[in-house]
Amino acid sequence: MNGKQPINHAQRVGKVANLTIFLGILGIILSFLALTISKGLAQRGYGFSYLTIGLCMMALGYGIRYRSKYCLYATMVLFVTLSCNFFFQILYPAYDVSYLPIRFMLLDVLSSHSCSSFNANTHCHKCLSR
Repeated sequence: MNGKQPINHAQRVGKVANLTIFLGILGIILSFLALTISKGLAQRGYGFSYLTIGLCMMALGYGIRYRSKYCLYATMVLFVTLSCNFFFQILYPAYDVSYLPIRFMLLDVLSSHSCSSFNANTHCHKCLSR
C-alpha cells in the first residue's frame, strides 16, 4: 500500500502538459506586469517577446493535452532551447543574473520530463504498431 506505483505514459505526458500550461500562464502574467507596472521585470527580459513565448507554451500545453505528438516534440525543442539560452546567460552575464539559475533549473526539469515523455511516446508507438 505504501509503495510507489510507476508512472505510466499517460500520467507522464499529462504532467508535461500541465507544467507547460503553468509556465505559459506564469510567463504571460509576468510579461503583462512588466509591460504595465514593473520596470524591474522589464529589465530582466520580460515583455512582448516573453509574452509570445508564454502564449506558445500555453498552446503547446493544450496541444499535448489533446494528444498531439508534434506539440510534444515542439515543447521539447522549446524547453531545451530556452534552457540553453538561460545557461549561456548565466555563463556570460550582461546584467544581474541572480534569478537565472532558478529559471534554468525549472526549464531543465521540464526538458527532462518532456524528453522522458518523448521516449515513452516512441516506445508506446512501437508497441502499438506490432
